[in-house]
Amino acid sequence: MNPKTTSEEDALLWGARALKEIAGARARHEARLLLGGVLNKEPSVLGFGDEAPLTVRQWQTYQAHVQRRQQYEPISRILGRREFWSLSFEISPDTLDPRPDSEILIETVLSFIKANPQGPWGETDAPCVLDFGTGSGCLLVALLTELSNFWGVGIDKSIDALQIAKKNAARHNLETRASFVASNWGESLMGFVDVLISNPPYIPAREVDALEWDVRDYDPRSALTPGATGLEAYEILARQSTSLLKAGGICALEIGFGQEEDVRALFENAGLRFISQHKDLQGHVRCLFFQR
Repeated sequence: MNPKTTSEEDALLWGARALKEIAGARARHEARLLLGGVLNKEPSVLGFGDEAPLTVRQWQTYQAHVQRRQQYEPISRILGRREFWSLSFEISPDTLDPRPDSEILIETVLSFIKANPQGPWGETDAPCVLDFGTGSGCLLVALLTELSNFWGVGIDKSIDALQIAKKNAARHNLETRASFVASNWGESLMGFVDVLISNPPYIPAREVDALEWDVRDYDPRSALTPGATGLEAYEILARQSTSLLKAGGICALEIGFGQEEDVRALFENAGLRFISQHKDLQGHVRCLFFQR
């Protein structure tokens, strides 16, 4: 194929053939996603015949993307971005790849705030969200796009992850409402917040090697496991939550499969009141919700 005359449709046909073995019926769809990423176009508008041919660099980049996908690398990792809460987020090897199940945390917080306008967030002009283990910043940014009077702070121990989170806040015009701090959880923080949200590492160390390959091989290990039991991060957050949350403040946590009883006990023993639990798309309890 001559790269100087390769049309979008030619590229899609080539990509679909190349990806047939690993993607099956989704091969053309995956080819569209990869080509859309290279051309910075919506995949749905590709290949209608009225576009300019790919440049040599675009064709070479697309070929490289297809080859990476043939090695089973996730498309989100190849393109360096992922959609979450209908927003586009840059990701990197230093950040967790956001997944749809985590959107239940956003839904839970928004629903409670809407139903309870008399909460502490109604007593100030600038209520605050604190996001522990912010990674790409997807939870914080998604909440701030919905809560226009809130500001927020994203915490992560990875400087490189925080740089990505800052870019994502800027992408969604939140530079003045989102700040990011390098810290080992809340040990360097002072003051009170209205909302605490976190998707901390929660996989027991012994189970990491058994995870799906796209998680095990591409998500940073530090974002997956906190240690032997998988509860280590929750133990820290439970202790710190009472000193960081305002009276009446709320806490939404993502948890792993079968962890609801242990995590609930940790936070209730720390002084928070259990409000509710919420299931993910597979029907597993994924979010625990507390109030101080």
